[in-house]
Amino acid sequence: MTMKRPKLHAISDSSPREGVLDILELFASEPAGFSKSDVARRLGRTISEDLSNAIVSLKERGYISQSGDGERYRLTSAVCSSWRRNIPDQNA
Repeated sequence: MTMKRPKLHAISDSSPREGVLDILELFASEPAGFSKSDVARRLGRTISEDLSNAIVSLKERGYISQSGDGERYRLTSAVCSSWRRNIPDQNA
C-alpha cells in the first residue's frame, strides 16, 4: 500500500501554513537572503524534502528569488504586492 504525498508543501513538525510563514518571516529579516542550509539551521530543521519543496513553491510563485549562483534565496516585492491587493482601502 502506497501512502499519498501531501499536495501542500509542508514542513515537518509544523502546519503547512506555519512552515511557509516561518520561511517568509525569516527571509524578511535578512535582505541578503539565505541558503537552504541557512534556512534549515535558523528554523531548527534539517534540509528535508518538505523544506526544499516549500522553498521551490515560494520561488515558483515569485515570493522569493534565487541568486545567480543558485546558492541563496531572498524575498521579492511580490509578497508585498500580493498582500496589498487584499488590504481594504481605509479611505473608502
